[in-house]
Amino acid sequence: MNRVRGTIEYLRSALWFVPLIAIPLELVLSRLFHQIDARLDWTLLGLGPAGARAVLEVTVTMTLSFIVLNRLRSRNKTANGLPLIVSQSRSSSFIFSTK
Repeated sequence: MNRVRGTIEYLRSALWFVPLIAIPLELVLSRLFHQIDARLDWTLLGLGPAGARAVLEVTVTMTLSFIVLNRLRSRNKTANGLPLIVSQSRSSSFIFSTK
């Protein structure tokens, strides 16, 4: 019983275990989703490569902003209690208040 518990604890703390499972899973799912996409011929929002890249840039910027603000909020280092999230992409700029 202690060996099983020790093995489980080791796998939870090991940094190589998640990529060992995630990379082959990603390779299989990627091919599967490409085949499904080719058969169904979906167009999400009708965006081309440039539009999809812009959406991705905004999503990444917003995600990183939320991560930083959560860390700042947990340390109580926000400016007057009203942190602002500013996201800039090549085409537009967005400003959101978290209040």
